[in-house]
Amino acid sequence: MSAEETDEKGLLKSQAIKGLLLVSLSLVSGLLLLNLPGSPVEDLQIGEVSPRDFRAPTAFEFEDVDTTVSLREAAAQSQAPVYAYDPQVAPEAYERIQSAFQTARAHYAAALVDARGNGSRELGGETVRAIGREFLATTGIELAPEALTAISQGGFPKGVEESAIRLLQQIGSHYIIADRSLLPPTARPVAVIQFGGDSAEELVLESYESIWTMERARQEIRDAAAELGELTDDPWMAAGAVVARSTVRPNFSHDISLTRFRRQEASRQVTPAILSVARGTSILREGDVVSAQQSRMLDALRNIQQDQDASRLFGGLFLMCLVFYGAITRFASRFIRKFSYQNRELVSLAVLMTLALALTRFTVDISATATSRGGIELSPELAWYLVPIAGLTLLVRILMNSET
Repeated sequence: MSAEETDEKGLLKSQAIKGLLLVSLSLVSGLLLLNLPGSPVEDLQIGEVSPRDFRAPTAFEFEDVDTTVSLREAAAQSQAPVYAYDPQVAPEAYERIQSAFQTARAHYAAALVDARGNGSRELGGETVRAIGREFLATTGIELAPEALTAISQGGFPKGVEESAIRLLQQIGSHYIIADRSLLPPTARPVAVIQFGGDSAEELVLESYESIWTMERARQEIRDAAAELGELTDDPWMAAGAVVARSTVRPNFSHDISLTRFRRQEASRQVTPAILSVARGTSILREGDVVSAQQSRMLDALRNIQQDQDASRLFGGLFLMCLVFYGAITRFASRFIRKFSYQNRELVSLAVLMTLALALTRFTVDISATATSRGGIELSPELAWYLVPIAGLTLLVRILMNSET
């Protein structure tokens, strides 16, 4: 065998050893850098006793459900209750009264003509009661029998009609609600949507002074009738007040569906409250009773274990180390003077790198336990400063005798 063949064979063997060393170092480094979430986490339910200590093997995040629920509830309650105001209720009442009185007067006059044609000067009681029942059906109100009789026997006077409309106009500018219990139990602003034709206008009502109950509206009509009766000496004012009080209808109502919709939308806008748990954080101690918060933290750890693909993670770390070590070695061999590219020095460098990574991994793994002795919880990252990175760097420089 010639010298050239021997040199070529030796070079190939040396390159193979370097390649094997690079692959081996990358495999070991990938294993040391691989961070698995620890042993399987038991499915502990709320109220159970923890059989052992639980620490976070890795940093993770989880949703603080209680805080999320509280924030969403607060966002929902911050939305003002929505009430609908229909300004057409009053005009419709005026029109209904006018129409009912006009119809009743017309029927009364026609019946009176028929009665006189039959030789009677007055209407019979049954005819008057029938016209009165039709009047009540048209207006949609209820009147005491004596009040209805008085109005019917008077021929449904125009004065009663005008007095009733005049009294209703006295309260027409107020919001009238069916019952006080439909308002919020504690004073707070409410949103009022006022409908008008095809459009709607929204405003915020700070005070409830302009909101009357049905009972108050009727009382205001009674008081206004007494005052106007004294001022005008109107003989029909009392009868008009009876009709007006019976005609009052709510024009202000709680829009439950729109209130619920707005509160649901406000709740949906709230992002979940996410808590971060640092590596090494004590989650449970042996003998502790599992709380709801701790149960969710354990669930998050279980999900991490289920979702993590160790083979893919290791493969990625291996490739990263392979590229990194190969690039560093190539750079050093070309640009660092006196860098020894011999297999013996490279093996020494690989062993030193492995020891450094092993020491670093060991320090990181025990940091959580080492910083929580004696009942004092310290940050696990404090122990990382024990890793002699600077000393290892100097040792590499001395062993490799490298100069730039």
